Amino acid sequence: MKASFLLFCSWLITITAIAQNQNHGSSNQYTLQNTTNPVQYKNYYLLTLLQKDAAVNTLIQKDPVFSDLLKNKTTNINAALKNCAGDILCLTTTIKFSPEEIKIVSNRLQALFKPGNALALLISHDLIPSGCYNSYENLKPLEMLTKAWEQDANAINYVIDVYVNGQKPNYPAIDSISFDLKDKNYPELVNTNAKLSLTAKNTLYFEPSLQFALTALEINERNDAADYEPMATTVNKAALSSIKNTNFKAYPYTLILVPGEGPEEHDYRT
Repeated sequence: MKASFLLFCSWLITITAIAQNQNHGSSNQYTLQNTTNPVQYKNYYLLTLLQKDAAVNTLIQKDPVFSDLLKNKTTNINAALKNCAGDILCLTTTIKFSPEEIKIVSNRLQALFKPGNALALLISHDLIPSGCYNSYENLKPLEMLTKAWEQDANAINYVIDVYVNGQKPNYPAIDSISFDLKDKNYPELVNTNAKLSLTAKNTLYFEPSLQFALTALEINERNDAADYEPMATTVNKAALSSIKNTNFKAYPYTLILVPGEGPEEHDYRT
């Protein structure tokens, strides 16, 4: 009896440790789920997961609140295309996520989350181990989910503000919009992008805004995040392989040098 009890305790401790490992902290064994456009999953990973996880995708599609959000977004963008008359801000304000929409989604995700359901499994199996939202690693799983959504939504809004509305980015000298907002043809370009975002394939509430932002990055030639992919099996393959045989304790002052191009001033370039 004593031996059986000790065996049970050992099994329970092992299972608990495995569960904790699955639900806490990023994992270097995790592989990001990719998309046709690597810019998407590298910048909006939660939204990518919501698309690719079949159970979560179905949960969101069938939810009346999320269905209404998609329907209203589509209707409002179509109305803006007819009524904004070349007013870019009028159109993009409709395409961006409003603070109210962001809050509605956060509240609905919280309402749909149940321990062990599709959303809970997505968090423990993908969101946390991916490491994409490590800024929130000390939060509870549900709080991380809502923070990840808010981060992705605000990131889409930022792209639209900078690369469509022409607002100043963090580094204006090297990362501003590529178009002249005063060009008489520019509003038509923005309108075309908006029309393309309303594809019949949209089934999730965020897809029109996401597609609009991704196209804005593309036409501004800001797809650098997709360069050289898949890097793990090409340009970074040798480096990743060498990690397994590297004794990092022998290098107390490790330095990673990332060559690139800096501002236009020659003396400041890497």
